[in-house]
Amino acid sequence: MACNNAFCIWIWEHYTLIIRAWGILTAVVTWAIGIDLCTSVTPWVGAYLVFVAVVLTLLEGAFLIGSCLDKCCNINNCCGKFWACLRWFDNWKRGGLYIVLSIVIWIHPGTNYICAIMIDILGVMYIARTLKGRDPKPKAEKNKEEFHDVTAVEEKPAKSARGTGSYDDDTDPSGDAGVSRYP
Repeated sequence: MACNNAFCIWIWEHYTLIIRAWGILTAVVTWAIGIDLCTSVTPWVGAYLVFVAVVLTLLEGAFLIGSCLDKCCNINNCCGKFWACLRWFDNWKRGGLYIVLSIVIWIHPGTNYICAIMIDILGVMYIARTLKGRDPKPKAEKNKEEFHDVTAVEEKPAKSARGTGSYDDDTDPSGDAGVSRYP
């Protein structure tokens, strides 16, 4: 994904913000169309869209309370396990889930196609986010770049038997009679 265009660079720099805004917009539209279709001739489509809207709201709105849950929830309790499960659904997993959820929406024609298109776009955006994070360089080139010259490394002088005289040095028997400063 090497794009040197200024617009491409701007998009990739703000990609997380774009995905979050599109995700929230998708959740809002799915809620609205789902509630509207619940009162139509085919309420099962509306009920399914409301279910998808709940899933979208949980996954897309998790970043709003994420830092609080990271600090407040213990990983061993119910809240922590639920939060860990939500965090597991990221990038390609979330994109795949969204595309699978949209398949049922495509069955019945109508205004629900708007939701299906938006959810599919969101899924593709998450999959593209996974591909964006990959390093295009092969491992052999990476290791070659990280090669350091061994002779250029400075050697530290050997520590004397009397110590350096710093506060952390407990080898000097004249200062503290060999008693350690640490409990």
